[in-house]
Amino acid sequence: ARKDRQWRVNLQPVYLRSAPDVLIVDGKNHLEFSDVLVGDVWLCSGQSNMAFPLREADGGEAAIIHAEDEQLRFFVVPEKRAFQPQHQMEGRWERSSPEAAAKFSAVGYFFGRDLRMSTGMPIGLIGSYVGATPAQAWMSLSALQQSPSFSHYLAEYHQIVRDFPKNSETYFQRKVDYEQELAAWEEEVGTPYQEELATWKLKCKEACSKLWAQPLKPDPLSQK
Repeated sequence: ARKDRQWRVNLQPVYLRSAPDVLIVDGKNHLEFSDVLVGDVWLCSGQSNMAFPLREADGGEAAIIHAEDEQLRFFVVPEKRAFQPQHQMEGRWERSSPEAAAKFSAVGYFFGRDLRMSTGMPIGLIGSYVGATPAQAWMSLSALQQSPSFSHYLAEYHQIVRDFPKNSETYFQRKVDYEQELAAWEEEVGTPYQEELATWKLKCKEACSKLWAQPLKPDPLSQK
């Protein structure tokens, strides 16, 4: 281990095994990790397309029923904002199960499942995704600094850092104002729209069964 307590171990090639094993680290202390697999690990990263959960995907319901697989594992990175790269995080590996797979990325799950079927080896999927995030938000400052075309992103970053103390002072009041406005919107627009949307879905099913033209989808702006 280095003085900053960061450490790394390079292992010799480990043969694949069908059953989980135990990993033991001995030094000044003794660490023992059970249920450890050796296989490929893939990072599933991006925004809403990657974050879209299996339970909402086409074919997701059938996939969830058959999602039990102890050699397919998920690790979901908790959402966290920071100005600097982080070296530690919370979270844990989970075996693939209907419960775990249902909330994991649909794209990631189908990718991992098909890899398991084609290779037969254990697969680990790290889910690190946040909807509506731009690509530059996932890039390091050093990477952005290498290209002049990214200079406006760097300027925006430095402006956010400078304004952070001032914006922090008014954040909680602005949040209260937002929640009050959101509650009023839900009462005036959101709830009526959801009711109209549910009716529209029923009409769409009826139109499909009778080969009628699909009715126009309701517009939330028309609720005002």
